[in-house]
Amino acid sequence: MKPQLRSHLRRLVIAILACGAIAAAPQKQDDAANKLIQQIVKAARGDVDTAAKLVAAAKTLQDNPKDQVAVCEKAYEYGTKTTGGLGSALEALDILDKADPGRGELWAERRIKVCRLLYYASSGKDEQRYGQLLAKALLKMGDAKSKPGSMKEAIGFYRQALSLAKRLGLAEVEQISAKLSAAVRLLEVQGVMDPLKARLKANPADKATRTRLIEMCLVSLDSPVEAAKYLSADCDESLRKYVPLAAKPLEELKETQCLELGRWYAQLVDKGTTQAGKSKAAGRAVRYYRRFLSDHTAKGAMAAAGALALKNLKERIREMGLDLPDDPGETPWVDLLKLIDLERCTIKGKWARKEEALGCAVSLYSLVAVPVTAAGSYDLHIVFAVGRGHTSAAILPVGPAQVALIVGAGRGQYIGLGNVDGKGPKDNPTTVDTKDKPEILGAGGKTTLDVRVRIDGGNAQITVLVNGKRIIAWSGKQSSLALSREWRIPSETFGLGASVAGVVWQAARLRRLDAPERNLKWVSKDATCKPSSVHRQETKRYSPLASFLTGEGKLYQDGFAFCTQAQRNPYVVVALAKPETIGRIFIENRRGEHWQQTEPLAVWLSADGRTWTPVWNATKARRSWAVDLKTPGAAKYIKIGLTGEKRASLALAGVRIYAPGE
Repeated sequence: MKPQLRSHLRRLVIAILACGAIAAAPQKQDDAANKLIQQIVKAARGDVDTAAKLVAAAKTLQDNPKDQVAVCEKAYEYGTKTTGGLGSALEALDILDKADPGRGELWAERRIKVCRLLYYASSGKDEQRYGQLLAKALLKMGDAKSKPGSMKEAIGFYRQALSLAKRLGLAEVEQISAKLSAAVRLLEVQGVMDPLKARLKANPADKATRTRLIEMCLVSLDSPVEAAKYLSADCDESLRKYVPLAAKPLEELKETQCLELGRWYAQLVDKGTTQAGKSKAAGRAVRYYRRFLSDHTAKGAMAAAGALALKNLKERIREMGLDLPDDPGETPWVDLLKLIDLERCTIKGKWARKEEALGCAVSLYSLVAVPVTAAGSYDLHIVFAVGRGHTSAAILPVGPAQVALIVGAGRGQYIGLGNVDGKGPKDNPTTVDTKDKPEILGAGGKTTLDVRVRIDGGNAQITVLVNGKRIIAWSGKQSSLALSREWRIPSETFGLGASVAGVVWQAARLRRLDAPERNLKWVSKDATCKPSSVHRQETKRYSPLASFLTGEGKLYQDGFAFCTQAQRNPYVVVALAKPETIGRIFIENRRGEHWQQTEPLAVWLSADGRTWTPVWNATKARRSWAVDLKTPGAAKYIKIGLTGEKRASLALAGVRIYAPGE
């Protein structure tokens, strides 16, 4: 933002505050709250002090929500009188969200106004911080408005949030963009449904209109409950039978009903007018089939029919280019291609984006790092296209080790891991010779790889399916695996590569399956972090990146998300959105060649950010640490830092903090 414009906006903010443009609506207070407020106002020094003391008093009134709300509303009123009090106004809104959730939309509106004022009045690091808060507030309001009758407002909030997220380079860009696209589609659906509703109201006997309206509720809105409102005696028998069943929770359905609903929804896929609608219907069908198969334990014709129907539906979904729903309980897939910053991640060769795909030109070796790691088990799905006689590679983290999956070693002839116990992909136990089996790689140069890596202590299992056929099934010690020199990357991440071939990577998706994390709640994704200092190198400023907390996205060239100055006991503090019981902390060390410098590392917990309790320490540097607290502790603040007398810089790539699952 230009300095003149920012200066003008600051003056505007001050003028708005002086005029009381966001003053609180008057609320009736009882005598006890009134007396407390009057005492604080009388003893405080100015509006900023009054707002801070009112917030402090409100925190002590948890057993009296009515008084707490009254005091917080007054704190908001005083906090919004000057820029210095806006922080207290935000704290007051945090309390109001929990104390009076029935007025959540009002609190959300006020939060947007306060965050917008803070953002326009800030600069530097504060501008990034308050911009992120404003984007989250706009996103939350968009979610609240995403309902019939207010979808246009939701789209407006999503667009503001997306514009801000792009301007600040926030990690939430993809999430907001997806929500905006979904809201626009729903608005378009409403634009079609509203005339149908009017037509049906004018002529209730119009069976064709009624049927079309029900189908749109089922497919475009994915709402059988809404569809049931339009059922009548003259509807087709299938609608009268299956719509009420689909409106029931999945857990209440009998196994035969799940099988029938799976078949019925599979037929509804063609009723969708958009890819999103078709995906929703297909997703319902898949979930009904899966529920049937999980409940139907007996072997027999019915089980075989259900399994075959699900298999055929999955193939149909892939052919139509629809998203296949994840299995229940599984973590979502991460699109790796979208995370690759070619400027920073390219190691060898010439790479370029081709719409949704990523391609490399013909070169002796081409190699790009994917800025994501996996400490435990995972699934990887890759689709690529190349001509014959090629060599392509996928770099796989396997615990602390790495190995390359080579497709086409020896001028396109061999598939295998390289290397295993010092042997390359042409002569180790995983080697598969495709010379006499051309069907393995399929026709047209397009190849699909499904890789399953399972970690068990110091051992691992690697299963590779090529075009749906299992080709490799290896198990052994992680220490048996290594990267050969040509595929080496300066980090413990995933990677993609090729040799003497131009390859187009059409898809690369990852699903982490780290077992300890599956029963835990990830509580740090929406947290904030602040290092003890910010390191400067030449003209580059290493302020913390969002990827430190999300685990995805860009890192600085040296493989870290933040770096402090050289000092004694450098640290970073992670502030959670609310106090949590901390059970597990996963810390990813900086990547690259200087990871050994991160020692000795320690972790502290705190409820208030001032008094710290040490809970863990490590005397030796590692690529990553999985900290399982023997006695989980309640905390809102988590400090991670170096100990000892030596002056050093602290640089880390990421952190994930978990609480016991709900």
